[in-house]
Amino acid sequence: MNFSYSKMTTTWTDDSKTAVLLKKKNGSELVFREGDFVNFENREDGVKIIKFYYQPFDLGPRGFEYLPWRAEENRWATPIITTLGKQPRFVVCYPSGLPTYGQHIIWDTFGLLDNGKCPEDNTLSGKL
Repeated sequence: MNFSYSKMTTTWTDDSKTAVLLKKKNGSELVFREGDFVNFENREDGVKIIKFYYQPFDLGPRGFEYLPWRAEENRWATPIITTLGKQPRFVVCYPSGLPTYGQHIIWDTFGLLDNGKCPEDNTLSGKL
């Protein structure tokens, strides 16, 4: 797999560390936050960004944890709770996340769905 990231970056938009600016290889920019509904290659139905992970002096997040949308069932996936292992639903952000374990995605396929607004889930799993 090609982890070509040299022309794309994820950095904080300000010191609050609540929003991330993605600069793609083609020069386009996108801002995303915790709680946004996004998609990327192999997750076309979308995912909710649950939490950013970072260290205090990082220029951007090391990555983010997400929860997949199950479009066929009209519900969110069941959350995975790990005790000693790594979170399997974790996307690595560049460049701060390079030494971090997680999924390496093709960032040129990353985008907001429905302006970032998450679908409603009326099932029990959506209440978690």
